[in-house]
Amino acid sequence: MPLTQQHINTLYQAIRNYNYPTQLYDFEENQPIPFQTMRELENYLQARLLSNNPSQVRCALANIVYWGNINAPYCMSRVQKFLENVTEDQIQSATNLFPNIEGDGLVDIKRIGLPQFSNMSFVSKLRMFLDPRNHVTLDRKLLKLKESNIRTFFDDVIEYPTYIPINNHNREQYRIWSKKCKDTANNYFRDYGIIAADVERGIFYLVDQGHLNTATILVANMPSNC
Repeated sequence: MPLTQQHINTLYQAIRNYNYPTQLYDFEENQPIPFQTMRELENYLQARLLSNNPSQVRCALANIVYWGNINAPYCMSRVQKFLENVTEDQIQSATNLFPNIEGDGLVDIKRIGLPQFSNMSFVSKLRMFLDPRNHVTLDRKLLKLKESNIRTFFDDVIEYPTYIPINNHNREQYRIWSKKCKDTANNYFRDYGIIAADVERGIFYLVDQGHLNTATILVANMPSNC
């Protein structure tokens, strides 16, 4: 069934309440870069990922590692490992790929071998920042939805104890998730400036707050237009 007005209102409020830190890092000045909104942050990253400038691409990738781990005590350690281990050839391959990436792009990104970008969580974060209107993040926290009695496509995602692997099966689940978020944004929130990535963030917020049944009902009723 389509989302009811109550569903729409609940999701809209969750999108507005999403409160993950809107902060990146300036590695030259060695200080945080604050943003007012996620839209500003994603525009900043997207411009640098697609810049054709290897130095900017390298910093943008490091910032995705930073942003994705920002609430963890090992955040800067992960960033430093990326900066120490990434090679010039890998950065050049990424610089060549990003403006020309097609489809879900997960295997293309993984094939480069970027440190910290080998499994679904961070590869999908990167794909989202490259094109947040059409692609979203598939994070392990979202798989908490499997705990609900209501079945969704998330039940079909293959996971290991510490990560979601990138394989053909999970790529299909990722495409389903991105399309559901995109179609929900287009069908219900077009006049609000809400895009696919925002819809995913709203569901993430509900899961993070422990509202699993509410989030699962929303996902179960989200559209997926042909």
